[in-house]
Order: sequence, then structure tokens, then C-alpha cells
Amino acid sequence: MLLAGGLALALAAVAQQEGATRHCQPWQAAYTGDDAAGKHVIALWQFDAGAETSDASGKGHDLELKGAAFSKEGRFGGALESFRGWPDEDKAHAAVAKSAPDLSPAGPFTIEMWIKPKPDLEGYPEAVLLDKKYGDQTDYQLALGPADPGGARSLKAYLGFGSDSATFISEAAKYEPGLWRHIAFTYDAAGTGRFYRDGVSPAVARAIDAVDGERMALLKALGYPAQPEPLTSMQQGYCASADTLECYSKGPGFIDFPSPDTLDHRYLHEDVGMGLVFYCSLGRLLGVPTPVSAALVALGSAVAGRDYAAEGARSLEALGLGGMSVEAVKARMHTGP
Repeated sequence: MLLAGGLALALAAVAQQEGATRHCQPWQAAYTGDDAAGKHVIALWQFDAGAETSDASGKGHDLELKGAAFSKEGRFGGALESFRGWPDEDKAHAAVAKSAPDLSPAGPFTIEMWIKPKPDLEGYPEAVLLDKKYGDQTDYQLALGPADPGGARSLKAYLGFGSDSATFISEAAKYEPGLWRHIAFTYDAAGTGRFYRDGVSPAVARAIDAVDGERMALLKALGYPAQPEPLTSMQQGYCASADTLECYSKGPGFIDFPSPDTLDHRYLHEDVGMGLVFYCSLGRLLGVPTPVSAALVALGSAVAGRDYAAEGARSLEALGLGGMSVEAVKARMHTGP
């Protein structure tokens, strides 16, 4: 039903190494060194050939195979393969580690793994990915919920606190057969849980570059110098690379930002309703095409349930620049009101 190509349990999202703060680990490659065996890592199972059951963190949480199978077709090496269980067959398909106190962190923690659904996931109800809670009010369980009518599934995290439990549910997304997805759940030990999927992917990086290209075209049309945003971020110390994918997926200034837990958030209202609306409005005046920004304004409006373009919070008209010529706007940019 699923292939799991690596599973990690860690203490929070920040670790210390050589006296410096180390942010969320670079999950785009197989973990090695401190990423695999640092003090912050509780357990790491990579299922590699010859060490399929071993805890790669060195903490001793080795596995016993119970109904699942090992595969050589993992994301970076080996993988754990599971199959359809209940209600098709009331049989476990798992690899089990013995219970141990350190597998129940009292403070903030992160669970992450790579998963690749198989075709037989279709039509199957909730699929348990990691379970230390079954039938109890303690510990944790991570699951991939049943598909909605459109085929999208939500991640679910169940946390037990002794006398009661809490459930965290992600936004629904497609988990297509044959595609690897990186998923993570973090809990801050103060009531907030967050889900992450794939971080910044190459496709997202291309979209960021496209919007940034429109921004630079607007600046050049106004007579201002322009450079790519990742280069500016690198110069400001947010990242170590001017490559968009590297910058936003690994840069210390970005990688530890928590994602919003609601769509009613300033990240959407300001970045789309103000920033991108302004790009589109200015582009119409300057004759600079902004198709990607316009598409994101339309998409942002759809998911937020409001019409950012009609609101025009940062249109030229809202800024007192409506009806002015290009030269008048350029002059106002230099001199102010």
C-alpha cells in the first residue's frame, strides 16, 4: 500500500552543533553525520540493505519485522513496504521497535518521513503511518486519512496527554501513486501542531522565480536597478545560495518559519492582496505583463473566499496614483507626495 523511505523522530526543530544554532535538517538527502545521529535525534530508520532493521541514529531502537517487507526502492536507499490491512485483512503490516522512555518525548518533537503510495492505496480508508498510541491516551500516531470525493487526503496526528487526546488535521492534498512525498509533523509542547509536505519543491521554486521576474521587470520599467530576490536574501544573511530552491528550502533565515495554521492570515492577505495586486496594477500602467502575479491573485482570492483584485488594497488608485501618467508616477516615486 505504501513505501516508507526513511522515518525520523527528533527533539524539536532546532539542534545545537559546535556552539551554533542549527535549523531544520536538510531532508532532501539521506541523513548522515549529526543529522542522523545528533543528540536531538531520537530515532532514525532508513531501511538500507544490510541494516534494514537498524536504528541509524545509534540510539538502539532497532526494529522487528511484523508483516511488512523491506524494499530496495526507497527514496535514497531502502524502504519499508506495507500492504492493505483491515478491513481487507485484519493483519499487521509493520516494523516494530520496543517501547522505550525516550520514544515518548516530553517536550517539542518532530516526526518526518518519505512516503510513496502504491496503486492499491486507492479506495483504502485511513492508513496508519506511525503508531505509538493505538487504543491509549498517551503518545502519538500519524496517519493518512481517507480520500475525499476528489481523491485528496489529509494527514492526521493524534496526541495523547494521559487523560485526553488531541487531533491535528492538515489541509487535504493528493498523494498520487508512484510519487515520493516528504511529510513532517511538529509539535511545540504548548498546544500547536503543524504539518509540512515537500517544503519548497523545484516547481514552487520556478513559480517564485516567475513572480520575481515580473517584479524585476516592473523595477526596470521605472528606471530602477533590479536583482533576483534570492541574491538579496543571500546578501542579507538569510541564506547561503542565490539559487531559489536552495535559498528557500535550506536557508537558515527561511527554513524555520512556521507555516500559517489558517487561511485567514496576513501572509495571504498582505502578500497577495497588497503585494501582487500592486504588481498587476502597476504593470497595466507601465505596459509590463504580469500573468503569473495575476494568476496567483485569482488563486489566492479563490482559496481565501474574497476578491483581492476588487478590493484593490494596494492598487494605484488606492495609493493616490490613479489616472496619472507613467512619467508622473516615476516622478512621484522619486520625490514623494
